[in-house]
Amino acid sequence: MQNTAVQNTAVQNTAAQSTYPSASSSPWSGRLVGPLGGTVVGLVGARGGAGATTLAALLAAALAQHTATVLVDLVGGAGLDVTLGLEAVPGPRWPDLTGAGDVAGDQLLAALPRWGRVALVSTDRARPGLPPPDDVLDRLGEAAGTVLLDLPPCDVLARRAPVGRCDLVVVVAGRDITSVGGAVALRTALGPAAARTGLMASDARRGTLSLAELEQAAGLPLLGRVPYDRSLVQSAERGLLRARRATARIPATLARTVLGLQ
Repeated sequence: MQNTAVQNTAVQNTAAQSTYPSASSSPWSGRLVGPLGGTVVGLVGARGGAGATTLAALLAAALAQHTATVLVDLVGGAGLDVTLGLEAVPGPRWPDLTGAGDVAGDQLLAALPRWGRVALVSTDRARPGLPPPDDVLDRLGEAAGTVLLDLPPCDVLARRAPVGRCDLVVVVAGRDITSVGGAVALRTALGPAAARTGLMASDARRGTLSLAELEQAAGLPLLGRVPYDRSLVQSAERGLLRARRATARIPATLARTVLGLQ
């Protein structure tokens, strides 16, 4: 990574986006963000299409109303910047962040592309592959109030995802037997982090299980339910993710749980 380039981007972003919060403090909450004090939340889908990535983005937007928030794409593929319509926005992507331990957390945070108030660490569809995320997460943990990780289920199941860093893991599952099987497998693979894991029921994967049946079968405490929102799905497909007011209340409620961990 060209550290000078990242630092220059940080200066440009700070000048162009003066409404974004300081990396060292949260003007919305009035609380200083101490060293390594950021709350880390991981989100993972129990099966494909459960909506974990969408919920991660909406939760990040809700949290960013209260504290400096970073959304970290660990899934790969096309990249979260495409989902959020930011593929043309300048700023470093994962391939640029190798060796980010040499960059101060506030400089790294300021250099990242923005989705509203949310800073984004995204993959790059033109340059696939993720470097080891540890040094990036260390720096972001110094500078941000909350760090959200969009986790790939395969990495969680293989026990190579950074779930040990998470203060809370959210498993997003449909109300169907396949989702239950996926949630149980994830809970087993999470190891000690399973004690810090909750379940979000998603109607994106429709099924016949009640919320109580899903909670009991998955063996995880239920945090809430995400209703199916066709307009949300359509906006995500166009790269302009938007939630209706009723849908936005769900991540806002979950955000209060996350903020309570700080």
